[in-house]
Amino acid sequence: MKTVRILIKKELRDAKSNKWLYFYAGLIGILGAVIAFTGVQQGGALSLQVFGRTTATLVNLCLFLAPLVALTLGSSCITGEKDQGTLEHLLSQPVTFTELLLGKYLGMWLALFVATLVGFAPAGIIIGWFSPGNALHFVIYPVLSQLLISVMLSIGLLISVNSKSRAQSQTVAIAVWFIMVLAYDIIFIGSLSIISLSANTLAMTLFINPVDAARIFAVLTLEPDMYILGPSGAYMIDTFSVIGTGAILLVSMLLWTILPFLTAARLFSRRLLYPGKKRRLPRLSLASAASALVVLFLMSCGGGKNEENAESDESDKTETPVLAEDEYRADAASLPRGTELYLSNCAPCHGKSGKGDGPAAANLNPKPRDHSNGEYMAKLTDKHIGNVIKKGGGIAGFPTMPAHPHLKTEDINAVLAFVRTLGKKPS
Repeated sequence: MKTVRILIKKELRDAKSNKWLYFYAGLIGILGAVIAFTGVQQGGALSLQVFGRTTATLVNLCLFLAPLVALTLGSSCITGEKDQGTLEHLLSQPVTFTELLLGKYLGMWLALFVATLVGFAPAGIIIGWFSPGNALHFVIYPVLSQLLISVMLSIGLLISVNSKSRAQSQTVAIAVWFIMVLAYDIIFIGSLSIISLSANTLAMTLFINPVDAARIFAVLTLEPDMYILGPSGAYMIDTFSVIGTGAILLVSMLLWTILPFLTAARLFSRRLLYPGKKRRLPRLSLASAASALVVLFLMSCGGGKNEENAESDESDKTETPVLAEDEYRADAASLPRGTELYLSNCAPCHGKSGKGDGPAAANLNPKPRDHSNGEYMAKLTDKHIGNVIKKGGGIAGFPTMPAHPHLKTEDINAVLAFVRTLGKKPS
């Protein structure tokens, strides 16, 4: 491993003169600081849920920039050495092909790790100063960027190994970035309008594109909003829970990191040992296929467990009647708890008195509902209000209203009790 450490040091030295890294860190620093400052000015010290617009913008910053920089750097890893005439010198050293790729990969990873931390530092300082409650959540942004960097560097290495020149590898890298980051969602959403897919099939699509998996992982970590997650993410949560879904997505991204790297190492060695033979590039779908197999296995296990316990669950329901998930009713006995939950989850938008005049309401369109309007609230059933609280306002034509999947049925019933007091309707 001594040769690997030497190669890592070499890559770190080379990184000091790489203008792309400085551009990457500077752009994240400027944009992140502007986004964070604008967010805290609009949302103050509110919860991350009210901080949602800033959250979404910072996540998109990670999803766009980190893959682009990692792919371009990774794709020039071997072709850059070829163009400079230094690859033969490196191969003449006592180092194996895998060690060479590993040393270059880890060196670039560390360089991007430092650049990412430096880039996000200004935004982190602003959020920590003005909104300390959100400081811990801010850690997800550099972590998310580094996860994507790990994946894209590995894919970039594979591109570099299979390219003849740096210009060719850079062109392919930009094309891969465009497909994964921009074109994938457009093509996928367009295909859904033609082909109807089941919920579990939609969940499978999360593992075809690591960028999409990273987006879902970020939403899960920051705010598991059913409306933002979409049908595939919501299905994953319902099937595996938030923790289980996060673990599966991390396994998928780990496979996307390992398999392209191993493929690149094997292809690199064969090309150098047998230069006269033309060999096709192994398809990148190996990673997605392996990920899908893992998920299919887990889903089949989960399905079997549910069927096995279906009979016992049904008997429990008959012996001890419980309220169904989508059936809610105001519980006056839990009014104090409802007051506390409303003030922490709802008041930032709806206001403490429910008039729709919370501090975050100014930036919302449409505006939050006026819960103090007794005439209007009397027309809404407890079931309707409870479903909107649980699943988000998207089901009622109010997309700015976030979902609250973390709230239990008894919590929603408590919130309902408080909402009914605002509308002057007895529970």
